[in-house]
Amino acid sequence: MGSRNEGLFKHSSLDDRFDNRLLDTRLNVRTNFRVDVTNTTEFRTNIQAQLKEYNGPNSGNTAIQYAYKIPSAAFPIKTNGIWGGNTVYTDNNPVAILSQNGHYKNTLNTLNFDVNLKQDLKFITPGLSASILFALDNYGKLYETSHLDYRYQDLNPSILSDGSLVTNPVIYGSDSQTLWHGSGINDTYFDTYLTGNINYNHSFDKNNVDASLIYNMQTNNVTGQNESRKRQSVSVYGTYNYDKKYFIDAVVNYGGASEIQLGDRFDIYPAISGAWLLSKEDFFNLGFINYFKLKGSYGYSAYDSSIPYDLEKSYYASGKDGYVATGSTGSPISKSGWGESSLPVSNLQLEKMRKATIGADLYMVDSKLYFSGDVFFNKRYNILLGTGSTTSGVLGIASSKQNDGEVKYKGFDLALGWKDKKGDFSYEINTNLSFTSSKIIENNEGFKEYEYLSSKGNSENQIYGLEADGFFNNQSEINNSPVQSFYTVAPGDIKYKDQNGDNIINDNDVVKMYAPAVPEMYYGLNFNLKYKNISLYANFQGVGNYSVNLLNSTLYKPLVNNNTISDTFLENEIFWSPGNSDKATMPRLTTLSNSNNYRNSSLWYRNASYLKLRDLRISYKFETPNKLFSSVELYISGNNLFSIDDIDFADPEGISDSYPSLRSYWAGINVKF
Repeated sequence: MGSRNEGLFKHSSLDDRFDNRLLDTRLNVRTNFRVDVTNTTEFRTNIQAQLKEYNGPNSGNTAIQYAYKIPSAAFPIKTNGIWGGNTVYTDNNPVAILSQNGHYKNTLNTLNFDVNLKQDLKFITPGLSASILFALDNYGKLYETSHLDYRYQDLNPSILSDGSLVTNPVIYGSDSQTLWHGSGINDTYFDTYLTGNINYNHSFDKNNVDASLIYNMQTNNVTGQNESRKRQSVSVYGTYNYDKKYFIDAVVNYGGASEIQLGDRFDIYPAISGAWLLSKEDFFNLGFINYFKLKGSYGYSAYDSSIPYDLEKSYYASGKDGYVATGSTGSPISKSGWGESSLPVSNLQLEKMRKATIGADLYMVDSKLYFSGDVFFNKRYNILLGTGSTTSGVLGIASSKQNDGEVKYKGFDLALGWKDKKGDFSYEINTNLSFTSSKIIENNEGFKEYEYLSSKGNSENQIYGLEADGFFNNQSEINNSPVQSFYTVAPGDIKYKDQNGDNIINDNDVVKMYAPAVPEMYYGLNFNLKYKNISLYANFQGVGNYSVNLLNSTLYKPLVNNNTISDTFLENEIFWSPGNSDKATMPRLTTLSNSNNYRNSSLWYRNASYLKLRDLRISYKFETPNKLFSSVELYISGNNLFSIDDIDFADPEGISDSYPSLRSYWAGINVKF
């Protein structure tokens, strides 16, 4: 299976020594093999290989950023065969970057391979078996780049007293005669997995037992020093049900990770779950309910990928500041040298998670209606944190990290579906909703002068900023307002609320606001309709309780640092001016870096919730009267077809100046032999 997609950039072949077309090429190969070695021995192997190649212009993202930033009239694209530019934007001509700055190519090779040998041991006792699985994943990323310089020309335009336009061109740089190349290995990993199981599955009377003893070893070998990781565990797993009515599952895992120092690497992580199928009880006689199960679980797990190596050791490092006496006066002069880096971590532990859930599954109306719901309560603890804000500088050395962090989560997952069939028409509708909120219990933030400055008790993704209170309309208003400490303000600048009443606007007036920077709510809606040989599938997906910052886009910093001013800004916003101060939605225009206006505040945060039609697929399955094909299906499909949101000028999933989200269409045919 393969694919080849072209990007948005128009290809130009100004230099045939490199190919800078924006291409995404993929090839996938997969094979499965199974053989019964004996009547009781089964051997399986799976191989999956993938080749990806990304090709495009060198510094393509830079071209996009400058396309957003540079005014269209700043300089001509090209004059007399020389690229346009000037002393402000230098050689950052977006068209030149895309056309004549060289190319890049990333080649990604992935190989996933596993072998599984399973032995039935029923000759020892019925239901006993053993298996061993070995798997490896290999990933490599090779890069190839080319680069060349090009001349650019500043026309130096000026207007004479008679109104005529004159230019005084100055040419900078040089055209490369040689194309510089680079290549190498960007990233690699080689992961291996070894799992051995002894399983027992047996039923007697109404009792059903399934138990396993599992050994697991993982090695993750990654490019770079101290990046590889190893994990090892032994687990005992058991499940029991009586009459397929009462269920209980339990597991005890004894495992550890290589990042933890010897002696403390391994710990025990137990978990238990249970369920009760009420619909099988004799007293349960609600005929319209076909299936009703209550369920719950409680358990512990661990996470190690956030822990670096060698935290239990102390090192000397360069760049440590100090003072020495010198000269005839003996006055101290700051010098840097070697010194102890930080205190070692004692009693380092893995980050842990405690999770409890309770829920129910339900089928009704001849199993046409389905409902599933779970409520969960999680606690992450032993989170590794720095202690700088809670340790006095008198210590004279960087303090060690500690497993002090704690965050609590709660939420729910819901699913609801309906399916039915009327003659040749069948349909299925499914919807789901999940919500997760978090609360910081401990983050080692230290003492805060005002309670509202503390992030404890807030979401771990909470956004913070100053509370905007309109715009200054005149100098008198500025003189009679709290002092804005970030910048010398003028009429048209943002006015902020003084949260602590000290008559000064500074970082002590930053408060939490709006929804977090990561969605708390996810939901979806799927339709699957079929009439005879025609099928239609639609997938809607959305998020809620989600905020983004408009300052992530240069479009909302018009003219600042020589940015352009866009139609997007002018059509959606009204900048402050003496004539429209009562209608203004944005501060005054300025070419300066105004640190009062362009900082996190309630003016810039926006609701980023959205509902998108992610996928739409229409297909027709042809009748196959001969035995050559088992099925032939013709289809058309689309992806990201529309979005309902409050961010009109950009995709709320990413409003930064980078490669935009795409709407895609496909047409194809599936043939099965």
